[in-house]
This record gives sequence, C-alpha cells and structure tokens, in this order.
Amino acid sequence: MRAQIRDWKDEFDIESPNQLRGTLANETLDAFREAAEDDTSDYLV
Repeated sequence: MRAQIRDWKDEFDIESPNQLRGTLANETLDAFREAAEDDTSDYLV
C-alpha cells in the first residue's frame, strides 16, 4: 500500500491520498458543470 501511495505522489504530484481524492472530485464536478452548461445552452435565447 505504501508503495502505491508513493507512486501516486510521484505520478500526480500530490502530498497525500486525500489530496488526490479532492483533485479527482474537483475534476468530476467540473465535468458535470460543463455538461450541464451544454445541456442548458440549448434553451437560452
């Protein structure tokens, strides 16, 4: 497990697993927001 965490730190330039979770969560929210904007832009005049 520690080796995997070290690999993640190097690969994603993070300090902790929680930071990786937060980064992934932010990216997911951004993708959802973009999709929602695309969906609603059809209704804007």
